[in-house]
Amino acid sequence: MVIGLDSVSLTLLDSFKAACPNIRRVMARGVAGRALPCFPIYTPTNWAALSTGADPGVTHAAGWSNNTAGRPLSTFDRRAIPCDTIFDAAAREGLTTLAVAYPSAYPTGSPRNMVLTPLDSGLASNCLAPGKIVETGFDRSGAFAFDLLDKPAALSSAAMAKAVGATEDGAAPGGPKRRASASAVRAFVFKAGRAKWKLGFSPEAGAARIELKHETWSQPIRVDVAAPGRPGRCDVRVMIFDGGRRLAVSEAYDVGALGEPAALARDVYRRFGPPTEHSVFYSRMSRTFHSGPHDATITRLAHKDLEAQADWIVRAAGHVQKARPFDVFYIHHHYPDSVLHTYLAAANGSSAYSPRQRAAARSVIRNCLRICDGLIGGLLKLAGPSTTVLLVSDHGNVPNRYMTNVQKRLVETGLTVLNKDGSVSRSRSPAWPGAVWTWIDVNAREGAGKYEQIQRKVIDALLDWKAPDGERVIALALKRKDSHLLGYYGRHCGDVTFHYNSGFSWFGGQTLAAVRAGANHGPQMPVTFARISDNMAFFVAAGPAFRRGLRWNGQADGYIRLTDLLPTVCHAAALPAPSDVTGSIRYRLLR
Repeated sequence: MVIGLDSVSLTLLDSFKAACPNIRRVMARGVAGRALPCFPIYTPTNWAALSTGADPGVTHAAGWSNNTAGRPLSTFDRRAIPCDTIFDAAAREGLTTLAVAYPSAYPTGSPRNMVLTPLDSGLASNCLAPGKIVETGFDRSGAFAFDLLDKPAALSSAAMAKAVGATEDGAAPGGPKRRASASAVRAFVFKAGRAKWKLGFSPEAGAARIELKHETWSQPIRVDVAAPGRPGRCDVRVMIFDGGRRLAVSEAYDVGALGEPAALARDVYRRFGPPTEHSVFYSRMSRTFHSGPHDATITRLAHKDLEAQADWIVRAAGHVQKARPFDVFYIHHHYPDSVLHTYLAAANGSSAYSPRQRAAARSVIRNCLRICDGLIGGLLKLAGPSTTVLLVSDHGNVPNRYMTNVQKRLVETGLTVLNKDGSVSRSRSPAWPGAVWTWIDVNAREGAGKYEQIQRKVIDALLDWKAPDGERVIALALKRKDSHLLGYYGRHCGDVTFHYNSGFSWFGGQTLAAVRAGANHGPQMPVTFARISDNMAFFVAAGPAFRRGLRWNGQADGYIRLTDLLPTVCHAAALPAPSDVTGSIRYRLLR
């Protein structure tokens, strides 16, 4: 049983240990420590490492997309990972697996591999469009009109393409382009009697009115998603709250993409309805944290939604276990990453925030970990005394100190030339930054003298780049031939690979600017520690084969690598390891 908490660090768990009793109990009966993520410390890179035990050179998940299957695919998609996974290895041995919202686990590829809420094209699975909050304009009586979706084409091109099986440009793989559209259902709300609200649709929609309960999501409402020959369906729900003054419309869920096999997904939906993913209340809460007043109602309902999400996962997994018992269970829970990007800098004590904001941020993080801990507690009820359990993250998160723009640095040093419209002129540029900001492409043939000359100039430009206090912006820059040291190799590796120093982010509009807000992980050094967090992954492993109560000291004994965890867990549980593993069994963690 692998339970993944995205972006959670051991320092964070220690800082909020009172919120994590279930995690502490697993720590007491197993081994815990920090793990060294793969470079860059991005989400798809390291969840691929945790399901394959392999470096990015093997998984091809060094960035957010690749062309492994002959066309651009998100590295969340199983088809973009051209190597053996734990799901493949288990199926070969006749074992059954269940993956919930797990990158690199979809499509399943075998009837023995089950998936719920698959992450095949980013951080959302069957969520097609964001929700919204509508001001009703009345307190006791009245009516108003609104759209369930903002406009007829409310779904994004990527989401719509997913709904109809097309690519983002509207073309189905290998087929003709399709024009997708979605109905935007007009509706009105009115209050009838004491504390009763009814929602009705416009006559052309042909839907019946439904009664709403205060601060309770309605039954799912169907919204058609149409494309030539490919009809689809997504569901939304609505909630009246704040005494009738506001109405929430949930994110739109693609009912047909809830999981595989399809019969199992239909059964789960019929019993438990759609999951909550990107709660409209959390989206509003996080969006207004830096700029708007604190809204206690929005915050309370956001946490209620996220508790419901955890409960849905536990109940759905429990039902699947009874209907079709599984031998291997993987889950990726992304909510902590969203929280930490927004709230960590304030909670860590940045002077950019008021004392009230710092207290609010700490409260949100504490509630996040409490919800994660409740999810873990519920899932552990599915485990038996012989179950091997791994609690793990892909990386941590640390506050920003500087924003940078590497393209502007290369322009300033004469290595990148821009066209009049601001785009990069590749024909006139010796070098330019790669798409994921962790490598440089060089405009010369590999192996030629000019090629190595440009590489040296790029590395000099990067390593000579310094902050006002004299600290280097770039901690590490390597030629392609040297990047094997980081697990990079093959055609997915850039001509110059580089990583930022601690606290330097890569989203800046200027070449270099000091900031005191926000938090990030990615192409930066992982061994970075802040007051309440760090940038390393964490792990807790427990089961009959693991030592009890051991806290691994990475500083003294060397950090466990994230790629080591899967072969170690497979060895402990007597499971077959994937054939492309590059990590090692760490015998000192075992009895």
